[in-house]
Parts: sequence; C-alpha cells; structure tokens
Amino acid sequence: MADQPFALADAAVRLFTEHGFGNVGVRDVAEAADVSLSTHFKHFPSKEALVFDLDADVESALIAALAGATGLTPEDPAVTGLARFALEAPSIARASEGPARTMCDLFTLLERGWATTPLARQDDRPGRDG
Repeated sequence: MADQPFALADAAVRLFTEHGFGNVGVRDVAEAADVSLSTHFKHFPSKEALVFDLDADVESALIAALAGATGLTPEDPAVTGLARFALEAPSIARASEGPARTMCDLFTLLERGWATTPLARQDDRPGRDG
C-alpha cells in the first residue's frame, strides 16, 4: 500500500515526540502504524531511517497527522513547527559527528526544553558572554 511509508513516518514522529526517540522501538512504530514489522523494514531499514528518510514531500501529511493527534488546526504554528522540526532534524543530525546521538539530543530538547540539554549546561562554550 502506498500510504504505508506515510503511516510509519506519522506514527514515528508522534511516538518520538510523546515518548522520546530512545524510548521507542521499531516494533512500537509498526504497531502504531498498524503494519507488520516486516512491512516496516521493507520501507525503513532502521529506526533512524524513519527520521532521516523524511523529506519536504511529506510535510503536509505530517501536519495533518499532528493536527489530528493534537486536536489543533493544521494552521496552528505549534503544528507547523513540530512538522518542520521533524523534517529538519535529520539534516542537522546528519551534519553532526554522531547522528544517532544528535537525534536523541534534539528530541530531548523538544520534549524537555533547552535547560535539560548538554549545551545549556556547558559553561565555557564559544560565544557565551560571562
């Protein structure tokens, strides 16, 4: 079915934002998308691929899924922001030295806020006045 990759991507973004990237397995995503584990692996070879393989072509589908999951309208800035986060996070992670760790850090930032990130706790990072 052509909608299976979209269903998997939508389920992944929802589960990652609700439970954290590190707390969600591929089986969880497959179950949430109502597909078999083998179907999941047919479309996405790993959990990271669920995020890394997303592109701008699925933004409207993500917005619709997030709006439905949150009860907000598709035009709500929070819905659009979360969809764009899901689309942009992979390119940020790919450009880093540790893409999987960076994805975990980005989802932690989204889930818990800036103060909980390792960057916020670095006293001597470049560009900091003090």
